[in-house]
Amino acid sequence: MLYSEKVFRSAASPAPPLASLPVNVQSIVSRVVDPMQPAVVTLGKMEVGTRFNVIAENGHIEETVRIFDTRTRDKVEEYLKHYAE
Repeated sequence: MLYSEKVFRSAASPAPPLASLPVNVQSIVSRVVDPMQPAVVTLGKMEVGTRFNVIAENGHIEETVRIFDTRTRDKVEEYLKHYAE
């Protein structure tokens, strides 16, 4: 997923919204997915900006999703898009 300044137009920096994403993604698996259906969503890498003292224009997250059931996958994809927007 790429989060650009277009997405966070009202935010001064994309860092705070990106920092809240892992908590929201964890709640998808714990509260939305049927406990009998295996689902793993991993946010493996998050990059925001290029310098330590400059407000970033964009942020980038790399995620991995492992799900066997197609209905569960569709539901998780829907929620990921919701939280990304």
